[in-house]
Amino acid sequence: MLVSARGMLASFARWFDVVKDRRDLGIMLIFPCILVVGLVVRFILWVVGLDLNLIDMPLVSRKGVLNRYFAGHSFQLFALEFGIITVYLLFFKSETIKYSDSASLLPVTERDLRATTGKKQVLAKQVLKLVLVFAWINILIVWFFGDSIFGWFLKFTGGKCSNGNGSLSYHQCLADDDNTWVGGVKLSGHSLILSCFSTVSIFELLIVRKVYLRNRLEGVLNTQHNVSSIAYKVILIMVCALVLIWMAMFSITAVFYHTVPEKIVGLACGLAPSYVVYFRFRDYFNILK
Repeated sequence: MLVSARGMLASFARWFDVVKDRRDLGIMLIFPCILVVGLVVRFILWVVGLDLNLIDMPLVSRKGVLNRYFAGHSFQLFALEFGIITVYLLFFKSETIKYSDSASLLPVTERDLRATTGKKQVLAKQVLKLVLVFAWINILIVWFFGDSIFGWFLKFTGGKCSNGNGSLSYHQCLADDDNTWVGGVKLSGHSLILSCFSTVSIFELLIVRKVYLRNRLEGVLNTQHNVSSIAYKVILIMVCALVLIWMAMFSITAVFYHTVPEKIVGLACGLAPSYVVYFRFRDYFNILK
């Protein structure tokens, strides 16, 4: 028992060493907190016997505006947003400023004398981030040598199309309005996509903000300050708007759709890329050092 307790403490200590920044940890807890609040609201609605039918509500139904555009085209929206952020970093990240907080401390160390991350490295790391995020989500909900992992699990747990065709995936089945999907455990793809794209977007916005503020503090890019300021404000508005919409959609999912385990698994999978990129391998993906 003592050995087991020591092992658990050691594992926690290693994890806590990765999660040093309370702000970053707070970002990772945003969607779990929304899920908890959503479950509480769902429980209250159940206690008071209030049954809200969202199917007929054009804004929040499965075929509504939010789901059709901001979930159905979430890949394109995220790719566009991430691309604009990458362009900003390529143009306005200085190769002479040390953006790392520790780099400005005395005494001067060997790290302070090294060249900063160049534009080619910035581009390579940004592309790798995007590839990792898209590959992870595609494997889980789009394609993995046939059915996606979520799709395979749905069939494995007894799910099937009402027309009896066992080869059809969930989305292929529902493409025909006469079909319905019967049974199975449908892990929440909405929880996955919305939490993943939103959390990565917030972390990337913080990187952009740090570049913008440090450049302004150091008096760099004076001739381009107006362009940099306008570009930063555009990115800020764009990211905040998308993240707020995705948070609202996640809240709707947390209250009204899926079972608790389905939502928890979807959320955990959605936070995995952020943990890998911004915590576990943060030194490798860090473009500000």
